[in-house]
Amino acid sequence: MTFKLLGINQGLAWSMTVVMKDRPGRPRAAWTLVGVYRFWRDFGFAVGALAAGIVTDLVSADAAIVAVAALTAASGVVVAATRWPAPASAAPALKPTAASR
Repeated sequence: MTFKLLGINQGLAWSMTVVMKDRPGRPRAAWTLVGVYRFWRDFGFAVGALAAGIVTDLVSADAAIVAVAALTAASGVVVAATRWPAPASAAPALKPTAASR
């Protein structure tokens, strides 16, 4: 069961990475976004590992797992609650025409 959940998580994370890279209209902007994404991803890995180790040493491994789960859920709530502006290159919404009515 654990491996299935990890696979689902990886699938969701990878698909968001692909969407993020595909959004900008210019390839140079896409690679800039990939670089920023990778920096924060890798920085999060390092900080997360240190924080989990500190919580494990101070409290317990179970508390570290709960802390990681809580931080992950909190970041998901923040992202879900954030109103992201539409990219300038986004296609305008389709309006019905007289022929389609």
